[in-house]
Amino acid sequence: LDADDILVVPEVMPALAQIAPDVPKAIFNQNGYLTLAPYSLNVDPKALVYSRPEVLGAIVASEDTREYLETLFPRLRVRRVHYGIDPRLFAFTRPKKRQIAYMPRKNRQDLHQVLIRLRLSGRLEGWDVVEIANCPETAAAAILRESAVFLNAGHPEGFGLPAAEAMRAGCVVVGYHGYGGREFLTERLAFPVVMGDIMAFADKVADVLTALESSPAALGRRVEEASRFITENYSPEREERDLVAIWSEFSSRTI
Repeated sequence: LDADDILVVPEVMPALAQIAPDVPKAIFNQNGYLTLAPYSLNVDPKALVYSRPEVLGAIVASEDTREYLETLFPRLRVRRVHYGIDPRLFAFTRPKKRQIAYMPRKNRQDLHQVLIRLRLSGRLEGWDVVEIANCPETAAAAILRESAVFLNAGHPEGFGLPAAEAMRAGCVVVGYHGYGGREFLTERLAFPVVMGDIMAFADKVADVLTALESSPAALGRRVEEASRFITENYSPEREERDLVAIWSEFSSRTI
């Protein structure tokens, strides 16, 4: 590494910034709520990676994380990249199976409680439940394309990509926005639930299943609007424009 390079450091591994202290650095902060996780309660503010003189700025993936960093480090240059969701991989697909998909990577116990409550009440009769785990992106996308409902338990999130991908693929999304997903997992486009409210989560899923069985057209319009919103705001082209602008700016700066 030399002065013409830029070392990208993830928010959860700030110690990497100690490598080549004279080399410019950018912090890729995918989840603002992990920003302070590596530090002790009595950390010296000067020891924070964001305070290092060679740090050119931070790159974030949501307005929520941007606000988190800008309020914590007012002098830090924070730039946003909009994740691009592959329109072919997560293509809006109809018709859907009577299938509910979920990812257990966060708050697995919440999902299990919701699904068990629904099963004990008999509300899952006629519906398949599919866990998305330990599979390549192509397989996960295939499940989303065929599923009518996606349960989102990600919290806290820097953005919440699985929920956005599910919306792009035409799933009705029910669950937590994780704060980072507040910009798209809204009442207008999905069915947000307060974090940890298991009964409300299960009731909301039950209502969605009933609506899909009895009057799917009304929900269909919401799902189409949600997919369109994701397409318009999180395209690969926009991600490319953001990255070109960010790296052009950072590359022109000196430390």
